Amino acid sequence: MIPIRNVYYMLAYAFRSLRSGGFERLASEDFDNSLELCAAILCHAVELRLKQGVKRDYRTRREAMSALRGKVDVTATVASQAPLRRQLVCEYDEYSADCPENRIIKATMSLLVRCSSVDARYRKRLRSLSMYFAEVADLDVRHINWRMVSGRADSTSRMIMFVCRLAIDGALQASSEGGQRLRSVLDDQAMHRLYEKFILEYYRAEHPNLSARAEQIPWCVDGEVPPALPVMQTDVTLRAGERVLIIDAKYYTHSMQRNYGAWTYHSGNLYQMFSYVKNAQAARPAGAPPVAGMLLYAKTDEEAVPDEEFSLSSNTIAVRTLDLAQPFEGIRAQLDAIVSEFFPCERGEFESLTRFLPELAQLGDCGTWVFDHEHAGTIDDPIAMPYVEYPRLVTDLGDAIYAFVGDRPEYGLARYSDILEEHGLAWETESMQGADVSVLDGCAVLALLVGAVRAEHFCDGALRTFLQSGCIERWLQRLKELDRI
Repeated sequence: MIPIRNVYYMLAYAFRSLRSGGFERLASEDFDNSLELCAAILCHAVELRLKQGVKRDYRTRREAMSALRGKVDVTATVASQAPLRRQLVCEYDEYSADCPENRIIKATMSLLVRCSSVDARYRKRLRSLSMYFAEVADLDVRHINWRMVSGRADSTSRMIMFVCRLAIDGALQASSEGGQRLRSVLDDQAMHRLYEKFILEYYRAEHPNLSARAEQIPWCVDGEVPPALPVMQTDVTLRAGERVLIIDAKYYTHSMQRNYGAWTYHSGNLYQMFSYVKNAQAARPAGAPPVAGMLLYAKTDEEAVPDEEFSLSSNTIAVRTLDLAQPFEGIRAQLDAIVSEFFPCERGEFESLTRFLPELAQLGDCGTWVFDHEHAGTIDDPIAMPYVEYPRLVTDLGDAIYAFVGDRPEYGLARYSDILEEHGLAWETESMQGADVSVLDGCAVLALLVGAVRAEHFCDGALRTFLQSGCIERWLQRLKELDRI
């Protein structure tokens, strides 16, 4: 099951407006279910909008009137025999709050108010906000034209409409009797839309050096393209120079199918990706690198986890699984690893160090003190000095830091203490822990890391202190930020 906090992060990437305006505080709140998260976002978004007044828009109205207004509908006037009543059927635009967007917001709030799985404090806020939509007509949520309301909307309106759609899709499910019943989780269809949009917007935000778009691939046919051919619309197409990776995001309850006791991939998904890759390849000039494709499944609870790579007629097709149930840093690491694998030239300068971040975030024991209780402490049987036994992750990180020093002599990290002094820092615990890394360059941050590892050689447990205080993780995070600039 996806943690609710991860659902918020996915929404925050899908819609940048959720990263400001007070929405960011929602990341620290605990929600019982995804509908409650939608209710919280909707409450805050509507409250912000009401500070500027209820949104209004022009809507076309047609009615029989005694005075001329707008333009006359001659056909309707004659058909209704309005002239006999000394009236004309007029068509005019009215600036009103009763617009499609407000109808959807009102209907969504009404739906969430009736949902018992949403916390009472959010239902109370939604009920109060509904009073501002008194002049807005009611709407049957089963017959909403979502394209009509999102076509000309601004970014905030698109975010509100998407959250409303998630809430409606998650809260309503057709019952066998033809009625409706309330649910407390988002259904697969709603999460599939969010999953696709999240992956696309993540690469746009975190890897600006790549071109990330949802593209249409033209059919490679001889002559005129038959109009009956379906549109080939990719979820995500990543480009860097001549390299291309097409990603098709799949959010299914069952990521694989079982035939005669054996797990197999969904044939339709492979056929679709093969078609994408081959038609995209045909449109490229001779000698260009082969187009690669990837089916990126959201991980399910099934025992079979798709993870494979193979070549079909010189084009690489990969099948991967993204675990949305892990801490978000792990999700970030998996998505970044795809870039490192398929676009090695776009790899970050400090990635050999920052790759340890996801595991460090989950590291519980930073190191254990070992005391000698086996020897007597005499001249003939001396006691060994206490030392810290570090987990394998920490020793691997230390080796990676030393390897970076050897591979990148241009940084001059052998004089790490001088580099720290040049930035107003001293090679001692208090000064290094208090360093404001947000203003330091890569060389200074690397000097902090080397200084922490070297300190362990002179004082047992020094590296453990830096790990426990969160300094190592904070320094590595700064290197990751520098890689994105």
